[in-house]
Amino acid sequence: MTAGPRAQRVGGMNLLRPAVLFWVCVLALLGAATAGAQTPLEASFEFTPAEPAVNELVTLTDTTKNPAGAKLEYAWDLDADDVFDDGNSMAVTTAFTTPGDHRVTLRVKRVGTAVVTDSVARTIHVREGATATPTATPVPTVIHAPKIKLPPVARIDQQCGPLGTTQLCFGPIVALDKPKTFDASPSTDDHQIVRYEWDVDGNGVFEADTGANPKYTVTLKDERPATLRLRVTDDDGLTGETTMALTKLEPECQDWMREGRIVATGPCLRRYSLDNGVQYRSAFPITVNGVTIVPRNGKRVLLNVLGSGLLRRFEIIAGDAVATLPFQDGAVELQKGALHWVARNGRLENVASLDGKLLNGLRITGAPDYLELPAKGASRTSFYVKMPDAFGAPTSEKPIVVTQRSTERKIAGAASAEDAFSFTVPNASIGPIGLDKLLVSYDGEGLWEIEANVQVPVLDAYVEAKAGIYKGDFNYAGAEVGFGSPGAGPFGPVYLQRIKFRVEVSPKKSECVPHLGVEKQVVGTLVFETDYGVPTYALCGEVGLTGGPKVLGASLISLDAGLGLATYDDRPSVFRAFGNVKVATIPFADATFEAHTDGFLKVAGNVHYGWDGFASIRGYLELGVLGKKFNAEGGVKGCLDFVDWCRGVKALVSSKGIAVCMVIDYGIDDWRPGFGYKWGDSLPTPYFSGCSLGPYREHLNRARAAALEERVVKVPAGLPGTAFVATGAGAPPKITLVGPKGERISTPEDLMPVEAKPFLLMKNPQANITQVAVLRPSAGDWKVIVEDGSVPVTSLKVAGAIAKPKIDVQVSGKGASRKLTYAVTKDPSQTVSFIERGPSTAGTIGAAGKLAGALTFTPAGGAGEKREIVAIVEQDGMVTDQLVVGHYRAPKVFRPGLVKGVKTSRRGTRLAVSWKAAAGAERYVVTLTLSDGRRVVRQVANRSLTLRTTARAKRVSVRAVTADGMLGR
Repeated sequence: MTAGPRAQRVGGMNLLRPAVLFWVCVLALLGAATAGAQTPLEASFEFTPAEPAVNELVTLTDTTKNPAGAKLEYAWDLDADDVFDDGNSMAVTTAFTTPGDHRVTLRVKRVGTAVVTDSVARTIHVREGATATPTATPVPTVIHAPKIKLPPVARIDQQCGPLGTTQLCFGPIVALDKPKTFDASPSTDDHQIVRYEWDVDGNGVFEADTGANPKYTVTLKDERPATLRLRVTDDDGLTGETTMALTKLEPECQDWMREGRIVATGPCLRRYSLDNGVQYRSAFPITVNGVTIVPRNGKRVLLNVLGSGLLRRFEIIAGDAVATLPFQDGAVELQKGALHWVARNGRLENVASLDGKLLNGLRITGAPDYLELPAKGASRTSFYVKMPDAFGAPTSEKPIVVTQRSTERKIAGAASAEDAFSFTVPNASIGPIGLDKLLVSYDGEGLWEIEANVQVPVLDAYVEAKAGIYKGDFNYAGAEVGFGSPGAGPFGPVYLQRIKFRVEVSPKKSECVPHLGVEKQVVGTLVFETDYGVPTYALCGEVGLTGGPKVLGASLISLDAGLGLATYDDRPSVFRAFGNVKVATIPFADATFEAHTDGFLKVAGNVHYGWDGFASIRGYLELGVLGKKFNAEGGVKGCLDFVDWCRGVKALVSSKGIAVCMVIDYGIDDWRPGFGYKWGDSLPTPYFSGCSLGPYREHLNRARAAALEERVVKVPAGLPGTAFVATGAGAPPKITLVGPKGERISTPEDLMPVEAKPFLLMKNPQANITQVAVLRPSAGDWKVIVEDGSVPVTSLKVAGAIAKPKIDVQVSGKGASRKLTYAVTKDPSQTVSFIERGPSTAGTIGAAGKLAGALTFTPAGGAGEKREIVAIVEQDGMVTDQLVVGHYRAPKVFRPGLVKGVKTSRRGTRLAVSWKAAAGAERYVVTLTLSDGRRVVRQVANRSLTLRTTARAKRVSVRAVTADGMLGR
């Protein structure tokens, strides 16, 4: 122990003079704080004029109700920036330079032994000012509000600070016969204060003048009540005053006592003789070996030293008090109410256990009902700390030891715990997210920081992570790690390059998932409801990954964006990403990405993709990847750049390429010619392999001179549309198309498309073709005439449009065993396959190998929800349509049931737990509550767990977890 300063002898005990000053201040302020806190303070102010004009002076005057009559301090916020720096006096003057509503706020603080604060905000409506008479050449006039010179604001430092859980001010406290320094540094002025004058006895005469020095030191000797008065003067000669009532402490008080290992400090320990010993009484807070004891409701704390020799004992008695242990910048409540502590066998016994109390938000368990006294002035206790329920409520691996100390140098409220506040937890779990080797440390400001290894479900990866607990509640968990190239995995179809995340637990509002719970969508007069589920746990952050089948030698999907990983009680986990995604060579902007635990990938976003000088698409696409195949569709705007012509179109993206379908809407919408692009081709092919056009038949195979005889093509009846494509030698040829009923269209001179019912004519100078699409062509002979001046025609092709297939389906069966019965009417060039698609997932059903048949399938893992049956139509090697042909209700996702047969056994220092296997379980979460107060949470892959401990198992629970991250009951 460090030697203290020179002490003075009073009443047979050594007094530490600086401690007397502090504790006398505390004693006086405690009583005043209680009285002041009971007096209300209601801030208010008035202003004139009631409705000022722009740049008109406004005077604001405080009208606060202050029944206590104590000194008030003012702070104004006149510019609505929530900073109170626009005035500090009872009345202020300002002007507003803009019309409209202006918010003004006054904050009032009553100072003294207890601080009381209130604020009020009012809105001042400022009207337009008078309008000047306009001149021929208006000159802007700037009106400046006059500069208001405000007097200085006098303030005396109250020296307020915490004492346990109480806020007290020590500035007014004065110990007699000891120097006391008052500090007026908090005084303010809009320029400079040049003079400080002091009146110590409150007689109105400023007997001390410290000039420009804001500090004044004085020694008071008499016990008469006094009020300190301060006057400050600024460099403009303006003055401001304030007062502070002084509390003088009586000199008959000891500030510490010692008995064996017990050291008690306090502002006034009054010593009394008893028949069998001595007693120290305190009406004010004291510390005993670092423990702060604050008497309440006018009660006192008694320190008794009784008996002698082997019968000598020490005890602490209080009728009503609060005892706290110091912890960093706060305190932990030890006991409240009546106290009767006895020092015996190196302990303070009869002390309440800390079990159930909070250590800056974390709950304490396994604490004893005594305090150890390891050395003079020191006390020590040990306990375990529980993590929040979000982590499974595990406890620290070893007990936390907290030591606090009081010496003759220390005073109540200044004691501190010397031990570093950090501990380890062997295992924990955030739902299905496994945590291993947690290191928990406290930052001193309410936040517990956690470092751990995290097992991420779905990805089945371990990363080093951090988490936070703020004031007892789960705050966050996060990590960042890079895996290089090609990355960690694959996890299903995904390789992970980088991940950075945070965790949400049962979020009411989530940044990690785009939808929560049941949401309604209104389309016209129809209302649709979709159940997106509420995640039990959700990760969000940033991720870099690649996934899907190979396209042109690279992964279909690549992204570097934000991520979300959500786990649910009623559906499999979903890995999501948000940001910019690239699908093959198409960039998806503002995209969302999903990777489901059944291998289904989904990408949706805005696209802008094209071929320089030829064609482009812009709009919204949604992509689904199932195994090695994928397809997408969406509404986009398609443009042929070489003729500056755009149409609203439907685009379909597949594992083979892109099909852009232009709807020719002349009364029907089932004929959609367009262009197709296969991955790796240099340019798309207009109308060839289009959305609704079948194979082209060649009608002219050798070059012919212009203006040769006409060519006749027979068109069958019933076609929804047909297309004539003439290829020229070096340029689009000039042709005229004449129908059997006299329909006629000729090629224009320029490149602009021509729309004239029932024709759509378009030139393509890059491909040297002229195309004519005909809606519902008449049956019979159609003439293709090459006009004078045309380049030679080298090829003439004709194709008939193919109508959408007609598909009927029916889903039967129950649970996980379902059957899709179908009947298809289609063109032989078309193929049809089926998928299921719902809000939570999607899955492959199979291909229609015949025109009628049945396919058995197992519903994709997901929520119990209504799902669509979607027919994927392909033609000429391209996906040309996605048709919703039916619906069915999927079953609820499988969740493992209760784990049965849980048994515990002990052999020496080993505690073993075993259980029976649960169907579908990939791993198990084991939670044990032990007799020593610990709570252990472990995730294991087998059906047993062994711990090294001498404690008994009071309670054991085992929950199964599936590969999808579904947590059992």
